[in-house]
Amino acid sequence: MVIPSLLAEFYRERIEDNLALMEYLARDIGEMNRIREGAGRDWGIEELTRAIIFEEGQTIELLRKEVENDRKEISKLKKGRPSESPA
Repeated sequence: MVIPSLLAEFYRERIEDNLALMEYLARDIGEMNRIREGAGRDWGIEELTRAIIFEEGQTIELLRKEVENDRKEISKLKKGRPSESPA
């Protein structure tokens, strides 16, 4: 059996990691936009940066949902209702 306080710590650490990654990806999206704008009419660079921006946006959304779910799990643990599994 997993101790609830350790499980809550796991969720807090994962939230922290995911938030840091989301911040990094958001900065990277900004940089991709600057590259795309500075590339002029280079179709290849424009398409590549758009694809990267799309994929990183999708990743941010997945991480946001994971953070939300982890926060819900922490709340359940505080109320004494742990879920079946940590992931």
